[in-house]
Amino acid sequence: MKKFYYLLLLGIGSVACHYTIREEANQPSLSPLSFYFTQKGQFCVYEVESKQYALGKSVESQVYWLRYVVTSLSDSLLYKKYLIQLYTRNDTTQAWKALETIQSLVSTQVLVSIQQNTPVCLLRTPLVAHNQWNSNLYNTQKTQLASIQQRYFKYQWQGQNFDEALLVTSYQDSTAVANQVSRQLYLTGVGMAYQEITDVQYCYQAGCVGTSQIDFGKIIRYKLIDYGKE
Repeated sequence: MKKFYYLLLLGIGSVACHYTIREEANQPSLSPLSFYFTQKGQFCVYEVESKQYALGKSVESQVYWLRYVVTSLSDSLLYKKYLIQLYTRNDTTQAWKALETIQSLVSTQVLVSIQQNTPVCLLRTPLVAHNQWNSNLYNTQKTQLASIQQRYFKYQWQGQNFDEALLVTSYQDSTAVANQVSRQLYLTGVGMAYQEITDVQYCYQAGCVGTSQIDFGKIIRYKLIDYGKE
């Protein structure tokens, strides 16, 4: 198992990056470790809104809540390994129901989340605008480019001040008839504060061209509403 993680990080380090350093060159350099959990027992709670579109049907909307809790944290020479328990509930009065355990590997170079044995690279240094990487690790047949769109300084979220924030687009495929994009906002000391995943097909009939009318697909939004330590 240790050999697997070593090879994983080794492979991540070989991913090519293309970036442009602008005003960030004069700012302190942070690492992915700055945008993630730091202690066992830390948690984040998200309110999730999901909208499902289908031809000839009304939009199906659903609201539910997800809770992530760090249950284990260990160190090695190359990375920090996290075990995170995911919980869900459909109503704020319900008890949390355990779903699955997520593994994350974090170093000064990368932040990798492993769900259902699939590693996804969420962040990769240098943390500057326009840095790009392949988030779909080891899949050379279907590259999914991620990129930092903006690096913010002294960012405010829900009345709280944070030293920095990163706006990341993890994949994008936009045409006149389709839109596939995922955007995430990361905050120092907290991690992901917001995510919007759009995967929709637009109406391409003559009568609705240019109206952005969705034929089918889904839009999911994750909004951080609570965080702390148990």
